[in-house]
Amino acid sequence: MFRIVLLFILALGATAQAETAKPNTQVEKEKPFVLWGLSFSPYVRYVLTVLNTLKLPYEHKAILPSALLKATGEEPPKEFEEISKKGKIPALEDKKMGTSMVESWDIADNLIQNYGQSSTLIPKCKLAKSRMRGYIEYAKAVIAPMTHQIAVEKYVKPNILKQDADQQIIERNLQIVQNIFDVLEHILTPRKSGEPINYIADTKNPSLADMAVVSHIVTLKTVGYDLDKLTKDRPNLQKYLKRILDLPAFQEAMAAK
Repeated sequence: MFRIVLLFILALGATAQAETAKPNTQVEKEKPFVLWGLSFSPYVRYVLTVLNTLKLPYEHKAILPSALLKATGEEPPKEFEEISKKGKIPALEDKKMGTSMVESWDIADNLIQNYGQSSTLIPKCKLAKSRMRGYIEYAKAVIAPMTHQIAVEKYVKPNILKQDADQQIIERNLQIVQNIFDVLEHILTPRKSGEPINYIADTKNPSLADMAVVSHIVTLKTVGYDLDKLTKDRPNLQKYLKRILDLPAFQEAMAAK
């Protein structure tokens, strides 16, 4: 059972190296990108928001990682295994470049460097860019482990493993999440100048940092929590979450399978 839980965590996000696909000379002009993975994964959700923000035409194929498919008695499609050699998600096929990648952070950077250099997702200001990288690491190393554990207990055990959730783990991680929310509220509180901090890296434009942080926080919403209640008495954080969640690119990602 524990093995299946670990496999589910792989479904929430994978960290694998980029892989090169065989060049494809018959590129679909309408949809040159194919993204594999379930949007329930915050890492897939993150890539979806980038694709949507850049307005790149893509095909989205909802799929679990190969390891989890095999654990449930299903064989991964050969097409998927050719794109993602280790069966990880998200996996993106770039038919224009004839390449595939399977690490969400690298996918996002690659898409912007190749197709969105004028985008504000990566700030032009060196200081803002440095803050962006720091907040992405914060999302990966601090926010993600907490929201993932809650998702396992809140959703996987009762719905997949048919086991009772460990309420102590849920409560412990929710308390840590409350501490994280306090930190974010402090970050988003206007300074003495009174200028509002609309976004956490580049204060005037949403960046990859915002997409990363909110992609993980919204995992709590996908497993049944009310974000307004969880963020009670944190007005700046509540406004910030609404601001990001109201972005058309994020709404489209949330509506995906």
